[in-house]
Amino acid sequence: MKNKEFVIETDEITDKKHLDKLAEKVYNVKEVTDITLSVLADYVEQVTFMKDDELLQDRSSWMRDFGQSDTDKDYKEFGGLHADIHTIAILLEQIRRFGKIIYDEKKDDIRFD
Repeated sequence: MKNKEFVIETDEITDKKHLDKLAEKVYNVKEVTDITLSVLADYVEQVTFMKDDELLQDRSSWMRDFGQSDTDKDYKEFGGLHADIHTIAILLEQIRRFGKIIYDEKKDDIRFD
């Protein structure tokens, strides 16, 4: 006796709509695509015009010291997400221009573990 609940037809497995729905559930493709497009827009509109000396800074340290945290009520209200998107675009440009992400390794409080 076959249990029909667990039998999947081949056309169900290869159906594009089914695969897209499955990929979205598992990988959050739409959400990641939206974030990536926001990073790309920031990159094109702002970061490509930045001078080397503007990019030769530890952006992660800057965000830690001056960026808003998610516990800060102003974070969402005043575009904290935009600062995060801008940071990712800057990090990508650092990799493109300098072959690496810039970190201020001279600071005593940086952990290397």
